[in-house]
Amino acid sequence: DLKPQKAATKKKGNGKETRVLIRRIVIEQGRIEVRIAALGDKPQIATLKRLELNNIGSGGGATPAQVAEQVLTPIIEEVGRTVAERYLQKGIDSAVKRLLKQ
Repeated sequence: DLKPQKAATKKKGNGKETRVLIRRIVIEQGRIEVRIAALGDKPQIATLKRLELNNIGSGGGATPAQVAEQVLTPIIEEVGRTVAERYLQKGIDSAVKRLLKQ
C-alpha cells in the first residue's frame, strides 16, 4: 500500500503533543552513492551542495513528522538536482554511443 499514512503523534503526560523548534540545521559535504543503469550501474559518489535550513517548526513548533518532512524534502530535492546536473549528460552521452554502435 503506497498511500501516504498520517503519522501518529505522541502526547506528553499532560495531554499535549510533542512539538519542536529547530533554529538551524546545516548539512555540509553530504555524500551520496548513485547507481545509474545507463552508466553501467556502477556506484558513483557525489557530494551535495551545502544545505542550510532555518526555523523549522516556527510558529508554535512542529510535530516530529512535520520536522521530518521539512528536513527531508530539501535534502531529497538537492539529491535530485545533484544527480541531474552531474549524471544526466553522462547518461545521455553513454546512451547515444550505444545507439551509434548498433
